[in-house]
Amino acid sequence: MTSGPQAPRVFRGVHLAGIVEASSREARRFQPQALVQQLLDTVLEELDFTQEGRNADRLREDLADNPAVLIPAIHWRYCAETVLVMDYIDGVPPRDDDALRAAGIDPTAIADLGAALVLDMVLVNGRFHGDPHPGNLLCLPGDRLALLDLGLIGHVSARRRQEFLSFILSLRSGDARTLADTLMVWSKASAPDPGRVLDAAEQLVARHGSGPLVLTRMVADFFPLLRKEGLVLPPDLALIFKALITMDGVLGAIQPGFDLSQALQKARGRLVMNQVAAAHAPEKTVALLLELSRIADDAPRLLRALTRRLEADTTPATPSPPDNGAKWIAAAILAAGTLIAAAHHWG
Repeated sequence: MTSGPQAPRVFRGVHLAGIVEASSREARRFQPQALVQQLLDTVLEELDFTQEGRNADRLREDLADNPAVLIPAIHWRYCAETVLVMDYIDGVPPRDDDALRAAGIDPTAIADLGAALVLDMVLVNGRFHGDPHPGNLLCLPGDRLALLDLGLIGHVSARRRQEFLSFILSLRSGDARTLADTLMVWSKASAPDPGRVLDAAEQLVARHGSGPLVLTRMVADFFPLLRKEGLVLPPDLALIFKALITMDGVLGAIQPGFDLSQALQKARGRLVMNQVAAAHAPEKTVALLLELSRIADDAPRLLRALTRRLEADTTPATPSPPDNGAKWIAAAILAAGTLIAAAHHWG
């Protein structure tokens, strides 16, 4: 896939981006070489139809438990790098609510399904449709949704899913300090000033922490703030924002006034619990939650006691490794904080 007259030009683009990154401190914050490399990888994947077929199979497996979502079957015996044969699907593109109603499809149900679907793909499965515009979606009778053109698929690591969920939840709950913490993690390579990061987080919260969440407006504020305060958005997050903004625009067209924050609120418990379950072995998760519920009433006292213990420990010598009990307490407090914060902000 890297042969042909255009391939050397693409690779020269990566090389030039590296030169710009090495010679300009301002450009370095935006990691141009990583961005161009990601674009290169994406373009090469989209040119290989067998890759698109594999993407379809993977997404179908991810969404097998959701009968309202259809991924067309791939007929592999007829496929090659330049040929892709799949099931034909007859449906209605989600361009406006009138067309859907005329086909007997409920726009509100489709909007709810689309929002839940994109949240599941990005924040639960870690694999998502990178370009869900109306031409790549079809609405079907029974208020179902089909995904087409799967050449551009994004991947999100478990850690990045946790960070992105923290970003969205802290923004919507008005927690500027937690939002600033996430921005600091994303921008650690550029070593931004913590005070300025907190100021940026407070501005985002003031503008988008309440009322309907319109991603296009939030991003229109967010990206200039990144540049102004010297913050960095990791390259793998750019495709997430692109996919969410695209889907948000689609859902707003078929359901005027659509509010993504309502979908987040409906899914908050499932998303948070998915993060907790991913951090612990399945057989330990229930036991941990039961134990956390048992100590919930004592949590403030335990936190104060732990704080006093840490403040009193001023030994300058090389610290000894924490014992298993201390590790368990730290993990329990972290998990408890996550659950309590989610319940407080979204309950």
